[in-house]
Formats: sequence, C-alpha cells, structure tokens
Amino acid sequence: SGNLDGVIKQIDKIIKSTPNNNLPIRVDLSTVVTVKTEKNGEQRITLPAGTMAAAKDKGVSEVSLTFPKEKVTLILDPKILASKTRDQEIEFRVSNVQLNSVNTSKDEILVIPEGTRVVDIKAFIGNTQVTKFDKAIKVALPYELGSGELANMVSVYNIKDDGTLEKIGGTYSDKLDTIFFTTNHLSLYIAMPSEPKSFTDLVGFEWAQPAIYEMSAKG
Repeated sequence: SGNLDGVIKQIDKIIKSTPNNNLPIRVDLSTVVTVKTEKNGEQRITLPAGTMAAAKDKGVSEVSLTFPKEKVTLILDPKILASKTRDQEIEFRVSNVQLNSVNTSKDEILVIPEGTRVVDIKAFIGNTQVTKFDKAIKVALPYELGSGELANMVSVYNIKDDGTLEKIGGTYSDKLDTIFFTTNHLSLYIAMPSEPKSFTDLVGFEWAQPAIYEMSAKG
C-alpha cells in the first residue's frame, strides 16, 4: 500500500501539476498506490493511515480510485474519511459477482439477464468492514448499451441484503459507456435497462426454471 510519506509526495506532485484555475483539486489515488488483484479476481486499493487527512489538509476536494479490471471508479471527498482513517489504513475492494437470480424475502425469484455484471463494492477501515459513509460518494460503473436500448432506460439497482432491488437511478454517458450514480452505501450494484422480472409461482416447478429464466431474459 506504500508508506504515507511516499503517498504525500505523490499527492504534492499531482497538486503542483494541476492548473491553478480555482477549480476543485482532484487526485487519482489509484495512480499513487498499487492496485492489487487477488486470485479470485477481486481488486484492492489500500491507502496508508493518514492518506485522506493529508489530502484534505492539502485542499484536495475529491479523490478518485479506479479499479482497471472492473472499470469501476469511486470518487469521494477526503473529508468523509479523514478523521476515521487518521490512524488506520483503509482498503477498498471491488469484484464481479456471478449471479443469475436472487431469492428475495418476498418469496420471489429475481432473474438477472445473462451477461449483466453485478459489482460488489466493499471498504475496510483497519479490519472492520464499513458499509455506510456519512456522505454520499460518486460511483462510475461500465455499461454498454444493447441493441434498441436508449441511455435514459439504463438505471443502477442496489441488491439489498434481503435480495430485493432498490432503484438508485444514475446518469448514463454513451461517450464513456458508463453510468454514474451517488450512494452512501457500499453493497452489490447492477446496471440494467429495466427492472428484471420476478416470479412467485415457480414453487414445485423447479425443473422448469432454467427455460423460464431464458425466456424472461429475452423478454
């Protein structure tokens, strides 16, 4: 994760190379520390204790963390985590989760269309997992429009712990093939053109589920 002095030197370098035009100072911290990829494909960015406080003290208004394998970017105000990570390192983790369907607490089965990426975003301060921040952060997820899909059809959904979906919305950029959204909750996120269909009447017909899912995914 690199030591704090090395990280601060890199932050200073980025600030010096930023034009002095009164615009907010943004620092891409994923260029300052190593992005590690685990055997299971999960990517991790670990920031030494005091990184966020140093960025805040130097007038940085936004830090970004890009996970190149998943093409996911997190953008946040370093103030959100400055005091909480002054003495402890913070690690952000992003991974792709394979999910074809989700069992919800409403005894429904949500079908996730084939080829849809489910992204799991996690953060740990020290050894403690943090699932909520005091203020919202921005997240960029990759999404390529399919044939017949329009940018305004695409939304981000949060797959909640009980398996139900919460629509988050978001703003789609077709130039970047990316949807941007804000959240203060780290969890499972999915970008889709419309809400997936759910079935409640498959109990006892488990043998037919794969065929039904296939038909549903094709609309």
